Amino acid sequence: MNEPTNNRLTQQIQAYAKTQYALAGASLLVLGLFYFGVYRPQDMQVSEINRQIDAKKMELETAKTQTNKLPQITRELTQLRARLAGIKHLPTTPDLGSFLHDIDQAIQRAGVHKKITEPGVAHRDGLYAVEPIKFSIQGDFNSVAWFVREVEDMQRITRVSDIDIKSVDTQRGSVDATLLVNIYYAEGT
Repeated sequence: MNEPTNNRLTQQIQAYAKTQYALAGASLLVLGLFYFGVYRPQDMQVSEINRQIDAKKMELETAKTQTNKLPQITRELTQLRARLAGIKHLPTTPDLGSFLHDIDQAIQRAGVHKKITEPGVAHRDGLYAVEPIKFSIQGDFNSVAWFVREVEDMQRITRVSDIDIKSVDTQRGSVDATLLVNIYYAEGT
C-alpha cells in the first residue's frame, strides 16, 4: 500500500510540476505579450512625446530669444528709416518742372542771378538716364559757391559735372559762372 500511494504521490507531484511549468510558461508568455504588445509601444509613444516636448521647448526658447531681440530690431528699423529719409532719391522721370522749381529756390537762397538755362540731350548710362542742364548765373564768388552746394545737396540725385567761373568785377567780387548740372532718373523702371 505504501508503494501505490508513493506512486500516486509521485504522479501527482509530476503533474503539479508540469502544471507549474505550464503556468510559468503561460506567465512568461503573457508577460512577453504584455511587454511587446502594451508596454513597449506605450514606452515608445512616451519617448516620442518627450522628444516632441523637448523640440517644442527648444522652439519656445528660440522664439523667446527672437522676441527679446524685437525692441532692438525695432530701434534699428527706426534708425534705418530715419537714414533712408535723408537719402537722395532717383525719380522715374526727368521731372524738369520740379527740378527747375528747386533750382529757382536755390538761386534765391544763394543770392545769385540766373541768366540762362539750356537743357541738354538725355542719354542712358547703365541702369539710369542722365540729362545735362547748363546754367549760367551771376553773383559774388561766395554766393556761387553756395549755389553749387545747394545743387549738390538737393533731395534728388544731381551732380555739378563742370563749372567755369570768370571774374566780372574784381572790386565787388562778382563772377559769371557756367555750370553743367547732371540730373539722374531711372528711365523705364
